[in-house]
Amino acid sequence: MKKTTNNFKNILIAGLFAVSCGTFLASCGGNEGKADGKETTSDSKIQDDELKSFMLGGIYFENGYGGKSTTEDEANKNGTKPKELVEAYRGLFIFPFKQTAQEASGAKSMLNSYWDVNSKDSLVSVLNKLKSHKMESSHTKAWDYARYINNVCLGYAAGYLTEDEGKKLVAEILPLAKADYKTWDEYFADFAKGRTLWNAEESEDKKAFDALATTITKGDNNIYQTLPLN
Repeated sequence: MKKTTNNFKNILIAGLFAVSCGTFLASCGGNEGKADGKETTSDSKIQDDELKSFMLGGIYFENGYGGKSTTEDEANKNGTKPKELVEAYRGLFIFPFKQTAQEASGAKSMLNSYWDVNSKDSLVSVLNKLKSHKMESSHTKAWDYARYINNVCLGYAAGYLTEDEGKKLVAEILPLAKADYKTWDEYFADFAKGRTLWNAEESEDKKAFDALATTITKGDNNIYQTLPLN
């Protein structure tokens, strides 16, 4: 697949690192087995649980990239066949923040400012509370799961987690979400409900997330239709 352009990647960094904790919290033909976390069956029925795990936090990533249409336009540059979409979104959603000096600094600042996280231990403590829904702001499960995934990605960029550690933590959430929700539509509706209970103020930020929660699974060449939750 084509690599995400530097300009497009900078939209994510600028968009996400410029917002408050509210925003941050803020597959191939034939039976070819598993590769890079992907279990492939046929081009019409692709399985990629690794990507699907990161898709639990995809509403944050799409918002940070500039919205649904901007994200999809970038993904579609690689083609619109199912396996091409999966390849593209693996590049967009799996650890979107990298361990560069700039991104590590931004990630550390966000985690410290909004989560009181400044080490691996404190990050894991927050993740455990989100996973078990024991945060004061734990209004709905989907709201917690999405924030959990986003924080793992920030923790990776900050250097608190290795890639393997981050993937393991993310993978633990998918079975829970699949048990709690039948579809992505149910999941994102509950995310929006949780975020509203956290802050019901009708800000532009809230309007953007509310709109994305109802549209993120819709349209042609949609990754959430390509990889259903269940």
